[in-house]
Amino acid sequence: MLKEFFAVTMTSVYRVRDDGEGRGSAEKIALKSTSAFPVGHVLTGGHMIAVCKWLMPYRPDDGDERRVENIEPSYWGENTSYIVALFLSRKLAMECFETRGELKACDSRWLGETMDVIESIGTEHPVFEFCRNPHLTMLKVTH
Repeated sequence: MLKEFFAVTMTSVYRVRDDGEGRGSAEKIALKSTSAFPVGHVLTGGHMIAVCKWLMPYRPDDGDERRVENIEPSYWGENTSYIVALFLSRKLAMECFETRGELKACDSRWLGETMDVIESIGTEHPVFEFCRNPHLTMLKVTH
C-alpha cells in the first residue's frame, strides 16, 4: 500500500504521507515563488488527503461517504495551487520542479509518473483519495 508520494504544484513541492494510523498529511518541502504557505507548512483541515486539481486535506462527513466530491465543502481543508505532476520519488519530483520553462497544470511531460501514483492510490486507500469528479479532477481518468 502506498505510504508516500510527492506532488509538484505550480509553486511548490509537497511530501504526502500516510502515517499508518489513519492520518494523511501534506507538507510543503520546496517553494519557488510566492505562496500563502511557507516551506514546512502542513496543510490542515482533515485526516484524508484528496488529489483534485490541487491537494487538499478533508474529513469524511458523519456518514459512510469518503469520496471527496460527495463531501460537503465545509469538511474540506486548505488547498494548494494546481498540481503539475505526482511522483513516487522525491528525486524525480525535484527534477520536475527545477525544470526550466513553464510548468502547466497536469503537465503531460510527467503523465506516466502521475498515472503511477494514481494507480498506487487506487480506489480503497485508507487516507488518499483521487478525485474523479469532472469539475474537480486533475485529469480525466475512468478507472
